[in-house]
Amino acid sequence: MIGAAFILTDPIFQGLAISLVFGLASSTALTLLVIPAIYIVLRDDEETPKTQSKELKTWFRIGRN
Repeated sequence: MIGAAFILTDPIFQGLAISLVFGLASSTALTLLVIPAIYIVLRDDEETPKTQSKELKTWFRIGRN
């Protein structure tokens, strides 16, 4: 994004720079905010915290052997 910001003032490549900046900003927002939020909303809530902690303990025990 910083590289595209340098060519924002160039009259020939200004359109390309705007496309790059907004494309990178929107893809970053989707990757970091929207996709994880959709995952949290749609995931199965069948697992309880007790089950999750038991699975983690098992995983750590297997990982140490």
